[in-house]
Amino acid sequence: DEAIQKEPKIRQSLLLAYQIKELLKEGKAKDLKQIADWLNITYTKMYLLLNMVMLAPSIQEEILFSGDDILNRIPEYKMNEITREIYWNKQKKMWQELKAELA
Repeated sequence: DEAIQKEPKIRQSLLLAYQIKELLKEGKAKDLKQIADWLNITYTKMYLLLNMVMLAPSIQEEILFSGDDILNRIPEYKMNEITREIYWNKQKKMWQELKAELA
């Protein structure tokens, strides 16, 4: 869909991560490998994508609802660094630093 393609990649990734989580929860897919095959992406990429749901709620909210153009400039590898951090307060600090860096 053209409207979806216009959304920032980071937003598309977060929404896809939640859809994947639902497929697993509802038993519509047996495992991540199966979904990775369906999407024609590597298992590693699938794992990184799914980590998006582990972001602090305030970051997820900003990704989903912010109209800020900066979302279009956030590199995927930088988001992977943030999702690897398990503490939300540290994630938030990294998120703010990333946005300041790109501003």
